[in-house]
Amino acid sequence: MEKFASVYAPSEESEAALPPVVIEGHRGGSDQQDPGNAGAFQVIGKRSAPLPNRLRDPHLETIIGPDDRILIKETTHFPWRAIAQLEITPQPGKNGPLIGTASFVGPKTLLTAGHCVYDPAQLGGWARAIKVTPGRYGTTSPFGQLPARFGTIDAWLTFAGTEQGFEYDIACVQLSSAVGDQTGCFDVISASDADLRDGLVNVCGYPVDKNLGTMQYLHANRIKAVAPRRVFYDVDTYGGQSGSAVYMLDAPGDIPKVIAIHAYGTGATPADIKLEVNSGTRLNAALVEQIKAWIAENP
Repeated sequence: MEKFASVYAPSEESEAALPPVVIEGHRGGSDQQDPGNAGAFQVIGKRSAPLPNRLRDPHLETIIGPDDRILIKETTHFPWRAIAQLEITPQPGKNGPLIGTASFVGPKTLLTAGHCVYDPAQLGGWARAIKVTPGRYGTTSPFGQLPARFGTIDAWLTFAGTEQGFEYDIACVQLSSAVGDQTGCFDVISASDADLRDGLVNVCGYPVDKNLGTMQYLHANRIKAVAPRRVFYDVDTYGGQSGSAVYMLDAPGDIPKVIAIHAYGTGATPADIKLEVNSGTRLNAALVEQIKAWIAENP
């Protein structure tokens, strides 16, 4: 199995056939769950037929057909409180701040897209700073706004800005306090091709075309194609949702299982995949082992 090296930003203060690799999540300090606002619109299991429309530049994110995203109102409930807005400050000379999304997978560790922490074009290299606001709802920050350190894998540093980089667009955001014990954490899994095909996936994050990226929006639909390092789905997303967890549910009330990190829109879909789909970096066994290492590095 391949292995990655973890690389962190400098501090100004100083595969499918393998058995699944799993990181187990939890609901946090309270088992309070979504009371039904958007929970009813999450999708569960698998489906061979298209979903009904009730959920319905190379662009980083794309609205596919009608905009069917659902506003999340109860962001102090699980799993929405385990999803955080990122306020990303680029290097001098670049426009910002920018908005991204991340999700808790450990007490102090969140997952996001690699280009949310390191992007030569948009950020001028490493982000200068990132602030994390779990469960943000407009001007309300139920868990505060937290400074973070952040890192990615060596492969993203090597291939960022290229088509090959689409396969490695993943990063971690590390906090100094165990906020994930309060918010809860997502499961993480390296799912097989068979488990992914026709799977129903959910994507929730902070799109900047809605409320300037201060509110969570959810959309859900089917996986349309699977590649060794990428997953393609017809889920509506927009800028600011980069880094959102692409997650599946086996049954109502389950801990969501992250199978990919959302990163790209229709403009990044390979020509041989003749579909109008957005995509994310697939969590294979090697990446899940790397995520375990990130969690262990910040116990």
